[in-house]
Amino acid sequence: MKKILNFTFQRANNYGAQLQAFALQEFLKNNGYDCKICDCRIDAIEEPYKIMSFKNKNIIRQLAKVFVYGFKTFKRNYNFKKFRRNYLNLTDSIYKTSDLNNIKYKADAYIVGSDQVWNPNIVGELSDFYTLNFNNNIKKISYAASIGDIRYVENQEIEFTQKLAHIDYISVREKDAAEILKKLLNREIQIVLDPTLLLDVTYWDSKLPNIKEKEKYIFTYYVSSEPEYFDIVKYMSKIENKKVIHCSKKNNEYKSKNKSIFNLGPLEFLSYIKNSDKVITTSFHATVFSIIYHKDFFVVLNKHTGARIKSLLEIVGLTDRIVSNVNDLENKLRKKSEIDWESVDKKIIKEREKSANWLISKIENE
Repeated sequence: MKKILNFTFQRANNYGAQLQAFALQEFLKNNGYDCKICDCRIDAIEEPYKIMSFKNKNIIRQLAKVFVYGFKTFKRNYNFKKFRRNYLNLTDSIYKTSDLNNIKYKADAYIVGSDQVWNPNIVGELSDFYTLNFNNNIKKISYAASIGDIRYVENQEIEFTQKLAHIDYISVREKDAAEILKKLLNREIQIVLDPTLLLDVTYWDSKLPNIKEKEKYIFTYYVSSEPEYFDIVKYMSKIENKKVIHCSKKNNEYKSKNKSIFNLGPLEFLSYIKNSDKVITTSFHATVFSIIYHKDFFVVLNKHTGARIKSLLEIVGLTDRIVSNVNDLENKLRKKSEIDWESVDKKIIKEREKSANWLISKIENE
């Protein structure tokens, strides 16, 4: 049995980060591989999720945040810690790449991805952990790696070229990332599905807790606070007369009946998507699971980091689910176009098979 060591955002208390890490691990296990996730510890990734950051010099503002959001953040962090403990197969923690020599788990291949592992704005740099920049002869593969904002490549072409050149096989999530890396590295770059789409709805259902609300609701979740997004949510809530359940620290007054939830664990988050009447989001992974669970959904794109969502929606033929403002939403609701889920599922199955075959063939290629 071949052993795979995965490098990803296993310590980010972010729903997409945790769920994609779990999904790739489970996909590999289901296909006969032994898989562990390298528990690399990077301050830039963990710091944003702490209850209080000592790197922030504005102590008064930090204390105010702790007073208002401290308990919610503590509970949320606890639920993420519990998910990692129960669902992720982690190595011992390491803090620098040289510590890899001390890991007893001897891998046959390294995989980096998915998520925005090549986004220097998140990691703080183009990290050696996430470019697999180690001095050894182990096979190196990127699976559905994401840059997030393509401008980072344009501004750091030399570093991207040098650090990615030694990865044996490269795949990404976005079409524009594939195009610029192909030009930069002068080699084929494969576009593949996010790991969460490698598992079907039956598999995800088997993991979910049973959480249900008494009333129908619109579920909302944003990772980038686009001004238009809040207007769209308020409008949808008003015309459908449904309460909004929003996964946010703040109790945004979308309408008189709303509920703010922030302390959910990753699987509870999915359960709220599954049982919703509609989803409105700016999040890539909330979009993914809206598709998996056949939800009526709309997505607002961030102008700099929305490429990964647009690329996915192009693949499944759902670009009409992208809305830019309330007028745009009104026009699309007036057309009342129903989603042809049978057609969407066929496209996902086809892309899932292609992505799975690509990854397995690269692991097995000697």
